[in-house]
Formats: sequence, C-alpha cells, structure tokens
Amino acid sequence: MRKAPLIILICGLGIVGALVWASFTAETTAGLAKPHAEHLKMWTSGGMQRDLGVWTPGMVVGYLTIIAAGAGFTLGVKRIALRDITIATVLSLVAFTGMMIAYRSYAIADEHVVSGWFSSPVNWQLFGLVIFPSAFVVVWVLGFQRWVYSPEDQAKFDSLLKRSRSAKKREGGE
Repeated sequence: MRKAPLIILICGLGIVGALVWASFTAETTAGLAKPHAEHLKMWTSGGMQRDLGVWTPGMVVGYLTIIAAGAGFTLGVKRIALRDITIATVLSLVAFTGMMIAYRSYAIADEHVVSGWFSSPVNWQLFGLVIFPSAFVVVWVLGFQRWVYSPEDQAKFDSLLKRSRSAKKREGGE
C-alpha cells in the first residue's frame, strides 16, 4: 500500500487540530481591537500581537499543508518520482520557514524595514513562496513521461487496443 493517502489523512487531521488549538488559545472572539484614534465609530486591529499568538499554529498548518501537497503529488506516479518530489517539498518547506521567521521578526520589531518595495515577509511570500513551489511544476513537467505515462505504457496501451479490436472483429463486432 502506498503511504501517500495515510500521510494526507494525518496532515488533514493535524491541520484541523492546529486550527482548533489556535481558536482555543490565541484567537479570541473579543480580539485585540481598540478604538481608532481619529474615527470614533471605527476600531483598529490592535497591532501585531494577535499575529504572534497564532504564529505557531500557523507554522503547523503551513508545514502540514506543504507535506500533504507533496504527498498528493506522489499519487499515481511511479516510485522513481519520489526523490524529485521530496526535493521540491523540502524546498517549499524552506521557503515557508523563511517567510514565517521573517514575519515573526517583522511583527516583533518596533521599526519596520522595507527592502525594495516590500517588507521582508512580503518579499519572502512573493519571491520565496512563488519560486520554490514552482519546483513542483518543473519536476512534474520534466518527469511526466517517465513517471506517469511513458512510451512503454503507450506501447502496452496500443497492443491492448489492437487485441481488443481484433477480438471484436472475430465476434462479429465492427
């Protein structure tokens, strides 16, 4: 039996557990809202302290989501694909970790540094979380013929089709 469905199930249950954990510990219904300084009928978020409270459950959800995606990519492919898909999964985990650490550092800091046009977490999100997961696309496109539908598979299909058609002719079909 392949392990991918079990991994996906465990990750899904872990994600639900992390979301419930966050809802009972860090995320309250009252939140950290406070009155807006200029508009009396408006409320503001109350700062990034709330974000720091859900950072750990967010890490858990992110890791489990990426691992489940990697496991999902292994469904229906030959075993030779596992190494390349694992490398793409690890690259995505590295990019996600970098983004989350940058975000935590950004949320803790009193002064927010902007590099280029964006803050550090946004840079990680745009350039890390877009580029590294594209490794999945590259790996999938380059490995498709070896992993999913090889020329040998096409030859087997053609021979089965030929046998099926010849059997139909003998039975009085087409």
